[in-house]
Amino acid sequence: MVSHEEHMFVVLSPHTCRTRAAAWSVPHHVNPVPPSLDAATGVTSKDATIDGASGLWERLYLPDLPSTLPSDHRLPIALYFHGGCLVVGSAADAPEHAFVNRLAARAGALAMYVEYRLAPEHPVPACCYDAWAALLWEASQLLYF
Repeated sequence: MVSHEEHMFVVLSPHTCRTRAAAWSVPHHVNPVPPSLDAATGVTSKDATIDGASGLWERLYLPDLPSTLPSDHRLPIALYFHGGCLVVGSAADAPEHAFVNRLAARAGALAMYVEYRLAPEHPVPACCYDAWAALLWEASQLLYF
């Protein structure tokens, strides 16, 4: 197996955001919500652990599928990483959760929202390694979706 260190290159610019400034007063989570069935879109979400040692997890969003689809129909996959300058944001935030619900419903895709580790507690490139680990995990899981 190839490790992520061998194939991932991270170039940091002097403008890379690496700290959560106290002056921002931005909480880690904005109105956190649990995974659930969204009545407005018909999308069901659930959380899955990618790496228990690092705490890496993702929230999966499965759209309501028409009963006319064949049983072997494969959904497209949307892999989503939130913004937040690598220091704020979460898959459990109500606004993000609602956005990815709508994304999965409108695209008719399985959406995977990766909860990567945030700076400054986990400085760059931790988030890049998390993204790579999530991509590898999801590729290994494709047989099960």
